[in-house]
Amino acid sequence: SLLIKSFHRLFEVNPGFQTERLVTMRIALPANYDSDETVNRFYRRMIERLSALPGVRGVAITSRLPISGSDGNGDIAIEGRESAPGELGATTFHGVMPDYFGVMGIPLVRGRFLETRDEASTLRPVVIGESFARRFWPGIDAVGKRFKVGPRDRASWLTIVGVVGDVHQIGLDSSAAFSTYDLLIDVPSSRFEIAVRTAADTGAVMPAIQSTLRTLDPSLLIDKVQTKIGR
Repeated sequence: SLLIKSFHRLFEVNPGFQTERLVTMRIALPANYDSDETVNRFYRRMIERLSALPGVRGVAITSRLPISGSDGNGDIAIEGRESAPGELGATTFHGVMPDYFGVMGIPLVRGRFLETRDEASTLRPVVIGESFARRFWPGIDAVGKRFKVGPRDRASWLTIVGVVGDVHQIGLDSSAAFSTYDLLIDVPSSRFEIAVRTAADTGAVMPAIQSTLRTLDPSLLIDKVQTKIGR
């Protein structure tokens, strides 16, 4: 039937990241994490503790994982290019920690990934998706180019340091949107999502992951625990 054919087509869609051996979940910190410093300290402690678990190959933190909806978006303005508000479309915006792309298996196309040295940089380094780069800088290198997202009179210029493969952020049945990634640590949130890449069976590592999180803080709100995304 048409429904079955459509279903099988979804399984043929490349989501833009490696879906196997991945434990994901959403976390909300309690109210006592009331400053950027306390939230960022928790990020670092969590990555350190989870990364040390047997069978864990890497830990990623992001404002929103792929195939789970958009982080919101804003109008695009390209430096040196005249355009009316909304004319160039919009880009989704995702906060990520530096290891995000490696852990998720999102390929680098040009330039580099975000790094710890980019924290608090006045250049506002960002990474964008390949479709975004191809649309606005066809045939030339987008690395080093600048653009704004949101109200033009208030938004800061963002500097592209890398281009990555497109990722299906909303769902496999939706085309990959223009994507922008910046450092989560510069705009930390007490609500975030994590992905833990395992060396083997995710089920064997899951109890240790959850136990470690409870040891870090028993007041954490943890939900949407999954061992695969979008499949």
